[in-house]
Amino acid sequence: MKEYNIVVASDKNYIGFVSVLFASILANKTEDECIRFHVLANNIPLSQIEQLKEQVGSQSLSVYTITDFQKRLNTKLPNTIAVTSYARLFLSEILPDTINEVLYLDCDIIVNNSLENIFSLNMSDYAVAGVLDTLPNEKAKSNIGLKDNDIYINAGVLYVNLKKWRLDGIQNRFIDFLLQHNGCVYHHDQGIINAVLNKSKLIIGPEFNLTSNYFTHKYNYLKKRNKPFYTYEEIERAKVNPVIIHFTEGFLDRPWVIGSQHPFKNKFLEYKQASIIANEPLQSSKKTWYVKLLGYEFTHLPLIFYQVTSFALSMLSKVIKK
Repeated sequence: MKEYNIVVASDKNYIGFVSVLFASILANKTEDECIRFHVLANNIPLSQIEQLKEQVGSQSLSVYTITDFQKRLNTKLPNTIAVTSYARLFLSEILPDTINEVLYLDCDIIVNNSLENIFSLNMSDYAVAGVLDTLPNEKAKSNIGLKDNDIYINAGVLYVNLKKWRLDGIQNRFIDFLLQHNGCVYHHDQGIINAVLNKSKLIIGPEFNLTSNYFTHKYNYLKKRNKPFYTYEEIERAKVNPVIIHFTEGFLDRPWVIGSQHPFKNKFLEYKQASIIANEPLQSSKKTWYVKLLGYEFTHLPLIFYQVTSFALSMLSKVIKK
């Protein structure tokens, strides 16, 4: 029996999506795979934890309270990101020493196939494996000390070599980097991970973290702004048969939003029916009119329309602020 350890971090606002994720993992595992779920919980009601245990089996779920873990950072964090997100920096301390490797997943994800190929990775020379991020602009790299052609991965899916993290004292290096930047790192914990682990990252295929940008952005647009990057064929194969689908914020509404046009919306809704939020209604879109306009122009019209509108809105915003 193959045992796979999977960890997520959540608060009460996202625990329903965690349940959908768990439902998708269980639906796609093979008979010889045993899944051990780990939840880093920030103020999640006991009633919801009990629902999760009922869903996956109480022996298969471990819960770790992280409500007060911000004290360990010894610095004030920006308000632009939930403190729960930083919990992944402390995986080597929070999880038992008996776990040498773990797959970290964001809450806005579903699994679409067996995870065997991730858990079979040879990580002996690497601290983390991940998928190249899309659109990390110049600041995303330069502000954390990376060169333009350095690897920059999306932190929503991370295969972590916990044994190496412990041996190399990586958690302390994360904290040191955060303190050096006075608690304000570009792209937050994702920036910290990419900077500190710059020479110890293994690139895996886009099928292991298929974000929404792959469906809305043309290949040449992505390739021009990302070094290194995948081939056109690699991305097209991933879009047809992804292993992990990441419903990132972007021009596409996420599948739990009414009217979403995401290509894998129905997959999400299928797994939602097997989750603790099966009977909860879909949400209304919170996008403003100008975000919807920019999204339509970017995905349906020549790029110049998007660029002109974006510039005009930027100028208008500056005038209003004055």
